[in-house]
Amino acid sequence: MRADPRYASRTRRRPAATPPEPPALVLIADDDETARLVLQRAFAHSGAIALPVDDGVEIWPILARERVETLVLDLRMPGMNGFDVIRHIRGREAENSLVQRIGIIAVSGIPGPDVEARALRLGADAFRAKPLDIFEVVRIASELRVRRQRALPRTQHLLVD
Repeated sequence: MRADPRYASRTRRRPAATPPEPPALVLIADDDETARLVLQRAFAHSGAIALPVDDGVEIWPILARERVETLVLDLRMPGMNGFDVIRHIRGREAENSLVQRIGIIAVSGIPGPDVEARALRLGADAFRAKPLDIFEVVRIASELRVRRQRALPRTQHLLVD
């Protein structure tokens, strides 16, 4: 016996609603306070949560407790420079196939193709020279997030000792 088509919409199962995507978590590592503040505001305006730090050493406790999706990383900072940070993060990701790859946008006030090439060779996903086009940095972070969502399950994240 077939169901009456007049009542079909009442009896069909509706697909479960997809929970909303949590806001992107962006870590901004730059020793220039103005750059951190401007980037933090731009990311907040885009709906992301931005955590600022002023040197490379401060990155590790945050990565240990938070699910950072993107790191905007100045290459010249006190404590631990950006090149060493990239090398360390990519090393951790290579050691553990269950971790999510963090998108890294390297930035530098030191111009030159050598700086850019080195950052990209070490594993940065993008490079931008200072002064930054803030909206371009936010756009790149958004593209990296979309790429990551297509590639990995949500439950994966970076594990740091």
